[in-house]
Amino acid sequence: MNTFGINNQSQTAKLYEKLAAGKRINRAADDPAGLAKAQKEEAQIRQQEALERNYAMSQAKSLIADSAYSGMADYSADITANEVMAANDLYTDSDLAAINLETESYTEGIRDLESDTLYNTMQAIPTGTVDVSSAESRQSSINTARSINGAYYNMLSHSRTLSSVMSLNTTASKSRTEDTEMGETVSKLKKETALERYREELQRKRQADEARRSGMLFQ
Repeated sequence: MNTFGINNQSQTAKLYEKLAAGKRINRAADDPAGLAKAQKEEAQIRQQEALERNYAMSQAKSLIADSAYSGMADYSADITANEVMAANDLYTDSDLAAINLETESYTEGIRDLESDTLYNTMQAIPTGTVDVSSAESRQSSINTARSINGAYYNMLSHSRTLSSVMSLNTTASKSRTEDTEMGETVSKLKKETALERYREELQRKRQADEARRSGMLFQ
């Protein structure tokens, strides 16, 4: 039995499989240590991808909050303008009442933005973030909250970029571990195919020689 030829055919079949699948490791027997490393890297890649999604969601929430803070700042500016107007003693009582009513609606608008700004049905701005008790505290609390939110967004951007880079690097490492080097595999396949044909030709010649010797014995 030509076990060498059978082994060679098996090796050729594995090379064809690697080319077809595009992977050097298709089963544990191909490279147990390499497979374990690739599986560990796959877990790391999925973890980083999940982190990226989390960061993206947090950024979306931060952007929604920033839009609300922008609206609050507009309301605050309008309130300040009304306060300046109300200080003018040329307005009548009815004028001042109208200004005060408008100011109250702006203040209510700030409270509504704080309580009703939602992301995924959850409040995007914590209750009590903005202090509307005075002009100074109102504007200061809005500016502080918006600044903190902006810094948080920038931190998320940095973390998301870092996670993306780590994911790409790990993916590249995993590819080097398990993917087929096409040029090298094709070269090996050509070599194995040539050797297989050579062995087959030797086998046919050996069989022909044996048949010829057997014929000579019975003449």
